[in-house]
Amino acid sequence: MKRTKHNGTLLSELLSRNISKRRKELGLTQAELGQLVQLESESVAPFERGIHLPPLKTLEKLSIALKTNVVDLLDPPDDSIDGDIKTFRRSIVHLSDHERELILNVIVTMSTYFQREAKRRVSQSKALSGDPENLF
Repeated sequence: MKRTKHNGTLLSELLSRNISKRRKELGLTQAELGQLVQLESESVAPFERGIHLPPLKTLEKLSIALKTNVVDLLDPPDDSIDGDIKTFRRSIVHLSDHERELILNVIVTMSTYFQREAKRRVSQSKALSGDPENLF
């Protein structure tokens, strides 16, 4: 079977890391997770070590037991802006299209404001430095 990489990381590594992390966040043991998905505790360990990939049906059961979704179990860790995007997505998924559009407009407006402010501060800093070359 061909091993598929996602941004240089094997999907099995992403899945194993995310299953283990989420299980620990919920305070579950491997045995408890195994019971929730109707597996023996020994069956969960190879998934968390990346030795075996769970069948799709088991992956779906794992996502339900871990109170998440399959996409999040396969996503890279939240150590970047991707984590913020996932958090944002989770918080608006239940909203209507109109409500999501309103929130997006607020975010775009705020982002534009902060970008302009950053440019203004840089220009102001250059002007205060007294170096004529920095004025333009």
